[in-house]
Amino acid sequence: VYLLVRCKGKHSGQERVNELLESELFVEARKACPDFAQKVVAVPGDLVQERFGMSEHDYDTIVNKVSVVFHVAATVKFTEHIKVAVEVNVLVVKRMLELCRSIKTLAALIHVSTAYSHTTRDFIEETVYPPCFDPHKLIEVMGTLDSHMASALQPHLVASRPNTYTFTKSIAEALVASYSTQFPIAIVRPSIIGSTWKAPIPGWVDNFNGPAGICLAVGTGLMRVMPGKEEALADVVPVDTVANYTLAVPWFSAVKEPQAKDAMTARVFNLTSGSTNACKWEVWMKSIVNSYQKYPIENKIFRRPHFYFADGDSWYYFFRRAIFHYFPARAADILFGLVGQPPKMIKAVEKLDRVCKELGFFTAQGWKWENRNGQALGAAMSESDRREFDIDMTKIHWPSYVESMCIGVKKYLLKEDMARVHIARRALRRMMVFNFLFKFFGLYCLVNMLLPFLRRRGFRRSPLTLVVPALVVSCV
Repeated sequence: VYLLVRCKGKHSGQERVNELLESELFVEARKACPDFAQKVVAVPGDLVQERFGMSEHDYDTIVNKVSVVFHVAATVKFTEHIKVAVEVNVLVVKRMLELCRSIKTLAALIHVSTAYSHTTRDFIEETVYPPCFDPHKLIEVMGTLDSHMASALQPHLVASRPNTYTFTKSIAEALVASYSTQFPIAIVRPSIIGSTWKAPIPGWVDNFNGPAGICLAVGTGLMRVMPGKEEALADVVPVDTVANYTLAVPWFSAVKEPQAKDAMTARVFNLTSGSTNACKWEVWMKSIVNSYQKYPIENKIFRRPHFYFADGDSWYYFFRRAIFHYFPARAADILFGLVGQPPKMIKAVEKLDRVCKELGFFTAQGWKWENRNGQALGAAMSESDRREFDIDMTKIHWPSYVESMCIGVKKYLLKEDMARVHIARRALRRMMVFNFLFKFFGLYCLVNMLLPFLRRRGFRRSPLTLVVPALVVSCV
């Protein structure tokens, strides 16, 4: 297996690969095949350079020895500048296609796209749609524009699409399909990728992108409200399912049911869970809150986990964002200042708001995807292959999966020891008691301040008759 890896700082590509292979993720692989790491070869390079910055020796090795190419590299940043997004997500794809033309024994190219590459459609088929711009002309134009001019053009290019990521992914699909008459090509479109489901270890995750970032924000109590709809479809696929699926596709497309040599387009596989095991965001958010009340985060918790969805354009969302995000963050920064620490909560909330705005497009609506090719792939696999490369998402129990992801965030991202979960639970209980007392005395003081005005209006009851109902409402 040859991996194109960029050197980072003082670490070579091979050192970075070795560090990954020595992680907990590959414990079972080391048991089954102690020398498996020797079969993984790092090829130093850089995507944005000509011929990916490979040496002559490495280039010749790829051309003469490789039979299947997986192109999974991309910039997944939603707010990426259009010039950078086109370079990485379109121009790099063109270079990869040219490389594949030179490979002597190429059996298949697997291009990983996204299920959200065509969000302008309600029903997304397993086909490559005509691009809104010619890929080659887009590359040429972006190459001649400076950043300022490209920024001015960006809204006109992206148009009704949510961001530059989905826009460039749709363009790249058309570019890939244009080479389908020259060698076998398949496009895999996964939806939102979550942590591992089963293999090699449940709940493994290595970054805060997507669902893991939401889990952390809710688990720490930093995020209480998010733009979206509870009844919208949460189309998440486990990363181990994506890996199994992507590995099975070249076998299916090049060996089991190869396309005709004169095929005019690439075979497309929509890899989504909504078509086989639908789950709503309401289930996800309740499961995250329940999981972090059962397994609280130990050191970074801001307040008890709780969560609401609201229409991003409604007054209700802006009101709750002010009450549950900005007011507590401002109060916390004031306390930080009193003890001589720099303020940080407002910055964290502002960053959170930007992320929520980016994700709101996907949490407020749903799409339907065709799954005919995926069903054919599953049916073609033998029983032993189905066990080895499990792609059947109908067996996923989503609350259990979400709980394993929340635990994975604690273990693999925050590096917390699960043996200390009882300490985190005690800390959460203390925080909840303090939160209750703080609200009680705060409301009591507020009512006493208003009491002279209320008595002039004829109010004669105890202040507690106002404090208790208000406290109950505030704790809901």
